[in-house]
Amino acid sequence: MQFLVRKTHHTTGEVFLDATRAKENEEFVVVDAENKEDAKEKVKHKEDNQ
Repeated sequence: MQFLVRKTHHTTGEVFLDATRAKENEEFVVVDAENKEDAKEKVKHKEDNQ
């Protein structure tokens, strides 16, 4: 089972955590990109090369 945990640092110094569970047919992939379209292309390109 995979979880995506998002950590947010608030200007007040508080840290907030939020966890999202992946469904059975989902997986989470983290990539460095300039925008949403570039991120999708990087994941698609990575999958095409496997």
